[in-house]
Amino acid sequence: MRRTMILKELDAFVAADKFGAAGRKAEEQIAFYLKRGFARDPEIHVFNGIRLEHEGDAAQIDHLVLHPHGFVIVESKSVSDAVQIDVRGHWTRWFDNRPKGMPSPINQARLQAEFLRQVLADRLEPSAGRRGVLAPGIEERHYDVLVAISDQGRISCKGALDPAVIKADEVIDTVRALVESRRPRRLLARTLGELGLYEMDRIADFLIENHRPLGGAAAEPAAPEPPPPPPPPPPKRERREPTLGRRKAVPEPAPEPAPAPAPAPAPAAGAPHVCGKCGSDAVEIRYGRFGYYFKCRACDGNTAIKAACPACGKAARLRKQGPQFSTDCEACGALRPFFTNPAEDAAAG
Repeated sequence: MRRTMILKELDAFVAADKFGAAGRKAEEQIAFYLKRGFARDPEIHVFNGIRLEHEGDAAQIDHLVLHPHGFVIVESKSVSDAVQIDVRGHWTRWFDNRPKGMPSPINQARLQAEFLRQVLADRLEPSAGRRGVLAPGIEERHYDVLVAISDQGRISCKGALDPAVIKADEVIDTVRALVESRRPRRLLARTLGELGLYEMDRIADFLIENHRPLGGAAAEPAAPEPPPPPPPPPPKRERREPTLGRRKAVPEPAPEPAPAPAPAPAPAAGAPHVCGKCGSDAVEIRYGRFGYYFKCRACDGNTAIKAACPACGKAARLRKQGPQFSTDCEACGALRPFFTNPAEDAAAG
């Protein structure tokens, strides 16, 4: 079993303006609540800031909750003053006492849900694991949506408020209620209809493997820094032949200070990685229940990967781009090549 059900944290982000910073703060607020509520819940898997691409289209989902009966998409919205919803479902955001129209986040979340449904149906269903006779397919699962407004924001609605619109601090109870409402009451339907741990893990692995951060596909891994040049050798002392008679004493030159040791060069992209069981370097990176690991082709053993930043030495995350893996350090921001899977694996997967 996974140690935490928060399977994806928010990606690193640098805001270009105050609006971007406010939006990021709203996402962090929801991510915090989801972690508080579901980090140890084995029936809930949480993905923050996941972006999928399919057939030339893409969708960025702020927060995705996977549960045994389907999915909940949570769209977080930063509202510092107030948001108003009219009887037709049109949204107006107030900022500095000035109104400004905005797209309906409910419609946005529903479009994301439909996109997710299509991606999973087209690319995951053929290998989605066991299905009972009455079990619904992945496209027939429940795809619920929520819009979470910042805690400090005010909601004004003409008419009945859509139950999908909530305040950020209500997200835990609302998600729990949704999951419970989707649970079949009859034992047989519940047994056949719910996703087992195997199916949930398959879906989770698929989502993480297919996350495509905005701009990440075009980003090239930074080239490793070249090692510093070796220090110059000490000056060679010239040997003089002895002369007759008294020789004037010449003081010995003061010894030069020893050069400071050069820092160890950063490991290159092809730095050797070996199997922890047999020592073979015939390894490839795969993704499993607990993250990335090395699979040995020689002995079929598994070796955990503990990626460290070659620039500062702190723990780093692995990022995948095709067959290439890079270390991404949140501490210093360095992105360095780590490992490249063999060509045949890239072609196969």
